[in-house]
Amino acid sequence: MKTGATKDNCDVLFPFGVKPNLEAYIGLGDFIRVQIYNVRAGQELWINFRILQLDGTLSSTRDPVTPTDDRLETVFVKTLPEGFLQSVSITANNIVTRRGETFARVGIQRTQANVAFDNSLFRVFASGYVTSRSAVSWPGKIEEPTEGGGFYRMTTQNSVGLVCPDPVPVNTLRRLIGARLVLVTVAGGGNRVAMLQASNLAGGQIYMTAIAQAPVGPSFTAIYYFGLNHRPEELATGVADLIMTVPIPDDVFLSLTPTKAFGTEASIDLFGMTAGDILLANFMYEEWLDP
Repeated sequence: MKTGATKDNCDVLFPFGVKPNLEAYIGLGDFIRVQIYNVRAGQELWINFRILQLDGTLSSTRDPVTPTDDRLETVFVKTLPEGFLQSVSITANNIVTRRGETFARVGIQRTQANVAFDNSLFRVFASGYVTSRSAVSWPGKIEEPTEGGGFYRMTTQNSVGLVCPDPVPVNTLRRLIGARLVLVTVAGGGNRVAMLQASNLAGGQIYMTAIAQAPVGPSFTAIYYFGLNHRPEELATGVADLIMTVPIPDDVFLSLTPTKAFGTEASIDLFGMTAGDILLANFMYEEWLDP
């Protein structure tokens, strides 16, 4: 093997006169950068590299990384010896992880490690979701976090005498696919009418409202199901209880980024709410990380 490579001119030759991939050249001062966004508590990843050094040695490294589970960026930086990167893989190590929960992006940073990150010098090689059954690897593909299907999440919010909101977390895109409300009204007041909303309450905007057709009175218990394929109907009625289904649109997206969604939260509210009315709500979503 002949050595003396530079980023502009490769003088490394393998048998049969084959030259290595210059895009995968790791020069002095370059380093590998991995960006991870995660919601799975206890997640641990393995970052695996194989590099062909200029002396012909093929070496490999494996580093454990434990990203935070707050959907914020975790950065892993690795300095490798000068040479040509052969492969990279990011795998889940210890827990069951579904698609949509751990997103990773890996590439070469063409700068010094102690210099502030410059996106123009970051050459992304691969990105995608790490799951129990699939790795993010190079050679491979670059996948955006909102490509394909997300994972399904149910959240629970309760309130007494107040709107029952469910704000969207940071770096998250959600599609509202359903909700369940148990409403227990107190004595006094008039009829109450339940409604599910997609809104930005901080800004005073309401973008979608699904309203139950049947009102309920004081001292009453009602269960509402809001869903994509429901018809508005009463499934069961009695003197003091009601079960009702309410349809919602199939394209209600929620995000903290206004250009990507209808609003920043889903919420359940009541027309005619009386102090002491109890709202026990479950919200169902299809969810993606969206940094």
